Amino acid sequence: MTPPDFTPDRWFPRDYATARSGFLKAVADAGGTVEAYVHPARGPAGEELATDVALLGSPDARNVLVLVSGTHGVEGLAGSGLQVAQLQSGLRPPPGSDLAILLVHVLNPYGAAFKRRVNEDSIDLNRNFAPFPATQPNADYDALHPLLTMQPGGLARVRRALAFGSFVAKRGIRALQGAVTKGQYTHPTGLFFGGSAPSWSRGTWDRILAGLAGKAKVVVVDYHTGLGPRGSGQLISQWGAPFGSGVSGARSAVLADCFGRDVVVDPDANSVSAHLSGDLLTYTAKSGEHLLPVGLEFGTYPMLKVLNAMIDENWAHHAKDPGIEVYRKRLVEVFSPDDAAWKRAVFDRANAVSQAAMRGLLR
Repeated sequence: MTPPDFTPDRWFPRDYATARSGFLKAVADAGGTVEAYVHPARGPAGEELATDVALLGSPDARNVLVLVSGTHGVEGLAGSGLQVAQLQSGLRPPPGSDLAILLVHVLNPYGAAFKRRVNEDSIDLNRNFAPFPATQPNADYDALHPLLTMQPGGLARVRRALAFGSFVAKRGIRALQGAVTKGQYTHPTGLFFGGSAPSWSRGTWDRILAGLAGKAKVVVVDYHTGLGPRGSGQLISQWGAPFGSGVSGARSAVLADCFGRDVVVDPDANSVSAHLSGDLLTYTAKSGEHLLPVGLEFGTYPMLKVLNAMIDENWAHHAKDPGIEVYRKRLVEVFSPDDAAWKRAVFDRANAVSQAAMRGLLR
């Protein structure tokens, strides 16, 4: 039961160290256990970096709800807030039920610690789940790459705005979003770079999935921010249209039990996300019929504002600009707005999705 004085916005951190300490305390208070997957790098103050995996309920439970934060590093600050706020509001498996909850706290801890969306190798983790060597060309991104890696401000921003406007006029805003965000494997200093080999975080996810082998039903909810109307939370599947191709009858039934028709949306139709290459959801779905992954995407700011913040931070990182903290601070804001109303809205949505998933898993 949610405490009467509960205010979710107080649990949303602005840095990784605060996020991790708050998460570990909340799990301890809830009576959970934690396994830490320690990253080989250290944080900006020399602190340990880790993906912490907390278990609530019996390790022998046949059904599991998995809540994942920080696939995109800096987005993990909001994702951590959602996980901790739900713990503080009473998120637990029903007593005596055949259900456990697994909280994967910041899958990309390097990105969260350094306030980057990408990892230690500038890899977008949600494009790193491709088969390697990756053979997925993206000619539209190749053409836009010079504009996406220009120095911030002044003439560069004007040129980029004009180029984007021309692209949208000819092909539409969805085509621009697809070209930029689909994923690319040829420009290591560019945006949405999927890498040339599996990353540490991908290996960590493999270890987490291995621990879920033999379960009956596992619903994975991967938290993301930055797309869609402000404060909204859209359930997305990258591995098949709602109850359509790519979704087996058994999976379709579980999704219906959990989410009804609120469920998953087709990325080629009415999703706030474009179709992606090498994404975690598709990879997870292919890893076992018992796994049912969905993304939960929370809107923050208009798409071009978010994209420009990403472009500027990426340029500053590769240029080793001394003023990079300005760009990092802006990146935190576009992915985790410091706004109590936004935090309340996304908490309410995340909590409703978690409760629906638990009810469905127990049907």
